[in-house]
Amino acid sequence: MSVRQCGFVAQRGAKDALYDAIEIVKQGLKRKEIVVVISIDIEGAFDNAWWPGMINELENKKVDRSLCRLISSYLLDREIKLTYAGHELNPLLTEVEGLGTYIQAYADDITIIAKEKSAKDLEKELNPVLYHIINWAKKRKMKLAAQKTQAILITKKMKFENPKIVMGETEISFSDTITILGLTIDADLNFLKHVDRVTEKAIQLYKKVAKTARTNWGLNPEILRTIYITVVEPTILYAASVWGHVANKKQIKTWLDRITRTFSILICKAHRTSSLISCATLARVLPLDLRAQENADLFRIKRGEPLERLPGRELAKSVSPYSLPHPAKRVNQTYNLINAEADLESIGND
Repeated sequence: MSVRQCGFVAQRGAKDALYDAIEIVKQGLKRKEIVVVISIDIEGAFDNAWWPGMINELENKKVDRSLCRLISSYLLDREIKLTYAGHELNPLLTEVEGLGTYIQAYADDITIIAKEKSAKDLEKELNPVLYHIINWAKKRKMKLAAQKTQAILITKKMKFENPKIVMGETEISFSDTITILGLTIDADLNFLKHVDRVTEKAIQLYKKVAKTARTNWGLNPEILRTIYITVVEPTILYAASVWGHVANKKQIKTWLDRITRTFSILICKAHRTSSLISCATLARVLPLDLRAQENADLFRIKRGEPLERLPGRELAKSVSPYSLPHPAKRVNQTYNLINAEADLESIGND
């Protein structure tokens, strides 16, 4: 399996996929390059997966026979439809990586990132890759939805031309924003659109909760606090590992403080004119801008990356599961039994 397949893989997830993608974009911006991000949609990838092709790919990759037989048994005389998320994309990731273009996948969502100095160079790099992907999909009886394919151009250059990117017979148009795995990415890479969207969702949730939580009746403070911590915070802090570094920006902090204060007033039954700090303290909640930065720092620590707040200190890194051999091929550890009674008798005689 490709290391760029992040869906349903041990020690990998949507946060890793988004973080890696944004880091690639930032590298291109530092080099003053034009970065193009394309999100490809596969029509009914789970429902239309071609099983004989999948088994053939496993055999070509010389996957352990026990695993091949296990997967084949799921497909034999089955009465329900079963799909392994992302299996059909692994061969594609390996092939496109050989072309020199960054590609990653989460289940059936494909993201392609290219960065070059000019629009012509981007056309030379991306159009062959998209042509290769289309042919790859045809061989495996899969259909790509060119109309649903999203693309965005990100650059710090003042003067530039939009590259002509073609997918089949359809020219891909560039938009101001693109949504990948629930994260809205804008051309300025300031994540204002994303934070605006998630805070609006939180406001709509507040309106529903407020109907059942009045000053003298309704939900008690502990239930409201539980709803806030388990529903509101995860909704807003999704992918904070990517955008947490901009949480202290004025506009974003204003939006986040608004949500914190609104729910804190509801939890502690305070007056509407109460301050943010007072309400947050009484409600025992942490302001969302600090929570976002906390999530971002914890994510980087888990990945073993250094932090500016901890200079000169090395962090323990987790071992990638891809560095371990298959369980069927691992060497059994030998061991010996110690005769404790004999040792005790020899000590007593001495």
